[in-house]
Amino acid sequence: MTMANGIKIWVLVLFLLIGTSLAISRPHFSATSAGLSSPGNREVSPVQQLDEPKFLGPLRTVAKWIWSIELGREKLRWPELEWNWKLILAMVLGTLGASICSAGGVGGGGLFIPLFNLLIGFDAKSSAALSNFMIFGGSIANVWWNIQRDHPFLPGHPLIDFDVVLLLQPNMLLGISIGVICNVAFPSWFITLEFIITLGYITARSFRSGLVRWRNETRLVQEAAEKTDLSSQAQERGQAHLAQARSSSFDVLTGCVLEESEAATSEALERLDSKLSWQNLCPKEGDEAIVPLLGESKPPRNFPYVKLLMLTLVWTAFLAVQLLRGGKSSDSILTLEPCGGAYWLLTTMQVPLAFLLTGWSAWHLHHALEEKNTPELELEEWDVIGPRAFVLFPSMALLAGFLGGMLGIGGGMIINPMLIELGMHPQLTAATTAFMVFFSSSLSVVQFWLLGRLQLDFALLFGAICFVSSLIGLHVVQQAIAKFGRPSIIVFSVSIVLGISAVSTTICGGFEVWDQFTGGEYMGFHYPC
Repeated sequence: MTMANGIKIWVLVLFLLIGTSLAISRPHFSATSAGLSSPGNREVSPVQQLDEPKFLGPLRTVAKWIWSIELGREKLRWPELEWNWKLILAMVLGTLGASICSAGGVGGGGLFIPLFNLLIGFDAKSSAALSNFMIFGGSIANVWWNIQRDHPFLPGHPLIDFDVVLLLQPNMLLGISIGVICNVAFPSWFITLEFIITLGYITARSFRSGLVRWRNETRLVQEAAEKTDLSSQAQERGQAHLAQARSSSFDVLTGCVLEESEAATSEALERLDSKLSWQNLCPKEGDEAIVPLLGESKPPRNFPYVKLLMLTLVWTAFLAVQLLRGGKSSDSILTLEPCGGAYWLLTTMQVPLAFLLTGWSAWHLHHALEEKNTPELELEEWDVIGPRAFVLFPSMALLAGFLGGMLGIGGGMIINPMLIELGMHPQLTAATTAFMVFFSSSLSVVQFWLLGRLQLDFALLFGAICFVSSLIGLHVVQQAIAKFGRPSIIVFSVSIVLGISAVSTTICGGFEVWDQFTGGEYMGFHYPC
């Protein structure tokens, strides 16, 4: 199954789950519309009952019903910051999780959400908001680390593939904006179910990609060992032939120069020996004969300031929309009515904005690749930028951003396995996705703050922990890759994060949904603001 078909199947599953959730929510709506009080102890107005004429059709009836099922709001659980064993355990587990996540360039929201929800006691949606702040702290460390390093095969080029980032980032930010709204509107059980299905599928695909790369690396190691053995054997044979040549040359010379003086003969032998010497023909590694007079030349670093400026403008444009629109805990600078006509107009403006920026990035990249017709483009790491990338990559980014914003996992856990499966080198993938997570998580943090979902004392504490832990993890993984020569370590680290996230969220989310069900809490959809 190709990645494009996998995306289509996932989108189909998403719509099926939405339909199922609507069906499950309907009994609750029927009860409340009959005159019962809502879970929020708010009486239902007769205006909320749906008595639409038949000529309006089923679509309008369904649409009206979806937006009228909000009869109560979930209760937020924000515990106080107290130093106890739960907080200390959450800090230790967060340190370990951030170290592993930094290796793969993923956010790690699937690990952080259960810490806040299960251990500390936050509700599911506030846990998602705090996990985004942790992701933001770790992504700052990743960007600071990777921005100073060069491409592993193209000296002078940055480790971060800014062309891929430009092609993905606008739609990633659009997806996150939609996902954050859905995080507020969708019930907790729906978000938990989506989390389990998404991470379960991606974990299997990521682990399979890691196995394929591990086998390829093993084959390359074996081929390199065979070449080393052949080189050693050739060196031994060459030394034997040279020794024999020296002996034969000595016999010829001594036979031809009997009348010459002994001094002349010795001088001739010394000249012949110097010409046939194996050590002069094949200098050893580190010999002064092979060291350039001016030292090893290193190409100048080509830092893409223009591309970075373009990405900053993309982020600023999306942030401006959020500030103009406003949120729950922050008024719009234009004093717009929350969820009014202007509010939704600004929200929908992100769609043409993302498409315009993506189209401009694709056009710029297409012409840049045509002008830069060099052998560098034949490398594996550049093969991901092909004709299909201009359509497939924005679609992947939109889906990854939506899931990241809705589930609170930053988007990197979705886009990272996709890029690896498309053939991008693990080190480039980790650095590139970490840079994207930095942009996307920062926007998510701002949006969650506008929606009133952040408790700053916990956010700052765990954000700092994630920053330090990420630097430690990056250093350890770099040393491991340099020692063992296996970049697939990055792929397996991503698989581990995904697998643990799927299991922990299944347990944590299951308890959350069960408590809501047994406690008689409202489990339907909500207003998105």
